Amino acid sequence: MPDSELDPLIRALKIGGYRRHILIAGEMLELGTTSRELHRQAGHGAAAQPGIDWIFGVQGDAAYLVEGACEAGHSIDRAKFFVTSDAAAEAVLDFVAPGDLLLVKGSRGVKMERIVEALKSHHALSGAAARAGAAAKEHA
Repeated sequence: MPDSELDPLIRALKIGGYRRHILIAGEMLELGTTSRELHRQAGHGAAAQPGIDWIFGVQGDAAYLVEGACEAGHSIDRAKFFVTSDAAAEAVLDFVAPGDLLLVKGSRGVKMERIVEALKSHHALSGAAARAGAAAKEHA
């Protein structure tokens, strides 16, 4: 995974005042024959960032991202793999709580937006997130 892929994660971790920092990473479908190793390296990179409380992988080779994170020292008790984005959405609905900061990232083909849509319908957005969502709708 290129370092630029970790940039949003690194920036998010610098935002203080959150209860937990949660990475929900979908399979990167465009990686080709080196996909497994690059996902594993991404997991190592994510685990190296102080402050990530939970790492969730979604679909296919994202399992290697979770595995790589655990190899690099992230707690296996705070890492989970989901076969589909629908399964991940269902699982995180009751897991995510007010005060959590989530970074949801992955290839469009993994349909990570299903996780975001489920969370938005289940949890009210507040503060900056609500304002950002309203501004995005105005410009759409």
